[in-house]
Amino acid sequence: MLRPVQRLSPRGIAFSPVAIRKSPLVVICRAAVIVGLFWLVLSLCYFALFSIGIVRNWSNGIVAFLFLLSIFAGLWYFWLEWYNKCFFIQQDELIYHAGVFNHTELNFSLGRIQSISLSQGLLGRIFGFGTLRVFFHLGEEVYLRDIPDVKSILQCLEDLAIKSRSSISK
Repeated sequence: MLRPVQRLSPRGIAFSPVAIRKSPLVVICRAAVIVGLFWLVLSLCYFALFSIGIVRNWSNGIVAFLFLLSIFAGLWYFWLEWYNKCFFIQQDELIYHAGVFNHTELNFSLGRIQSISLSQGLLGRIFGFGTLRVFFHLGEEVYLRDIPDVKSILQCLEDLAIKSRSSISK
């Protein structure tokens, strides 16, 4: 996770852009579940082939290799997904950036925020991560899923939205 250069305080004179990524804990848990399910399916297939006599003892090395390969591939995939999906909060806009090969960038004006809702599960309350749902005018919605330090980011977005609306109306 990228740390902001300054604290999340829009009330100060200078404000550095803040990068927000998913909580690493959530990414690691999802990777473990996917790799575990892959390993379970692989084990069941291996057991079925071994029980009918197609697979012999020489293939134990192949199964170990596939197991290690699945762990590596699962962690690599989820790391790439975590690293390449990011929100940036700037003085007057929220920017969504994603993609490894196909880059996507969406800009949302903070002055158009209508409301923000926060949701946290039990683990989110324990470890301090949650999901923000940002509603904009004209029915647009943006989800900031599983982000760490969610309450301070919520407060920052609310303060910046108020500040952005007041600067637009002047």
